[in-house]
Formats: sequence, C-alpha cells, structure tokens
Amino acid sequence: MPRFFNKKKDNIKNNIGFYTSIFLSMMIIWYCMTDEFNLLFLIFSIISSLSVMLILRWLDFMHTFHNVNPMIAIRIFKYYFWIITEIFKAGKDVARRVWMNDGSSNSGFCEIHLPKTNKTGIIVFANSITLTPGTISVHLDEDFVVVHVIDKSLENVLKSDTRKMVHKINEFVNYKE
Repeated sequence: MPRFFNKKKDNIKNNIGFYTSIFLSMMIIWYCMTDEFNLLFLIFSIISSLSVMLILRWLDFMHTFHNVNPMIAIRIFKYYFWIITEIFKAGKDVARRVWMNDGSSNSGFCEIHLPKTNKTGIIVFANSITLTPGTISVHLDEDFVVVHVIDKSLENVLKSDTRKMVHKINEFVNYKE
C-alpha cells in the first residue's frame, strides 16, 4: 500500500506550509508553460499539482529535504546548469549520428550499476538519463538502471560518467553517505 495512505506522524496537516508551497510552485510552473488560460487548463493544473504533491508525499520527499539549508538553491542551479550542458552535448552527438548514418543501427540496452544514493537520487538519475538525447531509462532498481542507448559505443561513456552524475545528484538531493 502506498505510503500516503498510511497513518503516520508526518502527515499533510503537520507540513501544510511545505505542501502548499509545492502545490503553488507546480501551479505557477503549469501556467508559465501553457499559453491558454481557460477552465479546462485550470482543472488540469489543479489535478496535475495535486498529483505531484501526492507523489512527493509517497516518495517521502519531505524527509529528503527535512534539514534544508539555504545552499539548496545553489545546488539546484548547479545541477540544472550541468544537466542542460550535458543535454546539449548529447543532442549534438545524436544529430551528428543521425546525419552521418550509413543505414546501420547499433542501438541496444546496457545495465548501469548505481553508486550509493537514496530513492530520490535514483529517480533523478533515471530521469536525467531519459532527458539526455540518445538514451532512455527502461528499468529501474535500487542497484542498477537498464538504459536503451542509440549507439552501443555510448555504453562506456555512460558507465564512466555515472559516478560523476550520481555525485552531482547526491549534492542536489542533499544525500550524505
């Protein structure tokens, strides 16, 4: 049974400020990313924001960021800048592979073993891989992620970059070994 159905001391009433800020942040992001403002979009934004709030509750997000310090904003921007840079580099590589394609395909699956991190770190890692052009996370476990790559030669690059990527994610989610 998902965690948000369990009766625990840490419920939404006890952390109303945290969950209200998450809800309002999601509403603002929703409206910034849409160009239509009508009743249907208002309903979708409320449903989407509530869903994110419940998913964060289920993932125990409050405990991940329980002792948040002001440096978290700096960590978030450092991580976003780094991942956006990686996405652009991977995008250029994928475009080169598409334009220089000789008709053969060398795509495949690889298993990436994860260094130690928490649940949130694993999810951020898998989402970061999926955001990167040419790769997509297809299976997620506590110890490894199965990734589909556009070219099997990317497997070695992905495996070598995993430790650096998880280190940046651990800084982002404030995980200490």
